[in-house]
Amino acid sequence: MIALTSRDIVAAEAHYHASCYRNYTRNKEDSNENEEEKVTDEFILYHKVEGEAYQELFEYIREDIIPNKRIIPVTSLTTKLESLMLSGGVNLLKDSTKKNMHRRLKSELGGAVEIFSDDKGKLLMVPCCVSLKDVVLENQNLHRELKLWKAKSTDINKIIDQTSSHIRTAIKKDMISPRGHIIRLM
Repeated sequence: MIALTSRDIVAAEAHYHASCYRNYTRNKEDSNENEEEKVTDEFILYHKVEGEAYQELFEYIREDIIPNKRIIPVTSLTTKLESLMLSGGVNLLKDSTKKNMHRRLKSELGGAVEIFSDDKGKLLMVPCCVSLKDVVLENQNLHRELKLWKAKSTDINKIIDQTSSHIRTAIKKDMISPRGHIIRLM
């Protein structure tokens, strides 16, 4: 049996794990040791910050998006991840991080969310707790509101009337005194 050394394995183009290969091929006597350590440290820092940012993002999704049944574009999740990583000390988000976002979301959140593209090709993340009934009711409300706006948009006075009544109803909904009494508007 022929004994193979690690250098022979490298010469035979065997594949190592990226960090193992980097540690193996590092020249200990080389004067460029500081530069290599700096690159390795940046690599380690990036992946550490990336992992922490993903954990915060998953926590946000589990605690805010899923319980509130919010449909959200994946691009806004990517923006949130980028801001978390920038605050963690990373200067620039790698393209691979952006490209693998969809896969990472599916692997972490599993059946809790559905990710699909809309009619314009943008990815949307929809919590699985959003039922068909919720979507139909929201669609009906939007159709009624659109119909109302279209009917009143023919005359500027009608638009002003509609807007003022809309604002008044919103204010009436939110007007409560500090002691819990409802404030009446005349």
